[in-house]
Amino acid sequence: MVRTRVFFGTLLIVAVLGLVALDAWLTQQTIPEWRWLAGGRLRTAIDYLPLGALMTVVLAVMISWGVLEMGRLCRAAGFRPAVGWACLATFVMVVLPWVSITPALGNRASMGGWELTGQWLAGTVGVAAIWIMLRGDPKGAIGDIAVTTWLIAYLGFLGSFESRLRIDMGGPIGAWLVLYHIAVVKFADIGAYFTGITLGRHKIVPKLSPNKTLEGYIGGMVLAVVVAVAMSKLGGIIMPWYKTTSPGPWLTTGQAVAFGICMGLVGQVGDLIESLIKRDAAIKDSGSLIPSFGGVLDLIDSPLLTAPLAWWLLTNWVG
Repeated sequence: MVRTRVFFGTLLIVAVLGLVALDAWLTQQTIPEWRWLAGGRLRTAIDYLPLGALMTVVLAVMISWGVLEMGRLCRAAGFRPAVGWACLATFVMVVLPWVSITPALGNRASMGGWELTGQWLAGTVGVAAIWIMLRGDPKGAIGDIAVTTWLIAYLGFLGSFESRLRIDMGGPIGAWLVLYHIAVVKFADIGAYFTGITLGRHKIVPKLSPNKTLEGYIGGMVLAVVVAVAMSKLGGIIMPWYKTTSPGPWLTTGQAVAFGICMGLVGQVGDLIESLIKRDAAIKDSGSLIPSFGGVLDLIDSPLLTAPLAWWLLTNWVG
């Protein structure tokens, strides 16, 4: 199992690095010459590629996939959420920060997309109630509406902070800060896993996650800090490679340490929240997409919960 985790974990790392590098590279391109591919008909779509469209769409697809898996868990727990609507609403929610900076919306860019996000979040609540009402079966309607709304808020709203981090920071630095956040959080998971299986003795919440130990939790935080500091130094080396005159200062060592501690603390709570839901649904993994890892939800649970905090810290510290 460990070998399988290492193998597929390595493939995931390579895929994420490739996505970030490509998205950062696209940010530096003007791409007008690419329009010949469709005789100019793709002009609008191509013009938006350098604005972070690639990473935003990938994030939206991943998080929406997580909604489908969470919906499966909720059904197993006895609820009947409107998963189709929750999936669509979540996709739009994650894309909205990018939409807010497209030229088509003009001065809405100055709002950072907050007005659009707030209006969409409010609207999804009403649509969720209408969606459930149209079934014509009032049994369990309150719970179904509540769970549908929670799916959109938990995955869609929290997940939108990841794309917001990408868009608000702009340029290649936005792409690399998304990588920075995800790497620190996921290495906290890795540190917790390997420390737990080798040194773990004291269970934290055995009824939720019998393999989670205090030693593993501490090990995860330590590795998160190490990775945060190492990548903060690496970021200062990578940014000058890109054609940008003002990439902004990178994190100081103290800020990197604080970031690692915060991500290690909160990220592992995100994993426990998913464990809570899986125990209620009596399902071990949210999906079976990736051997030894489970589904998409098993991959994004910790970055999801930490996304708002990461956005707040990095947008205030960097640039």
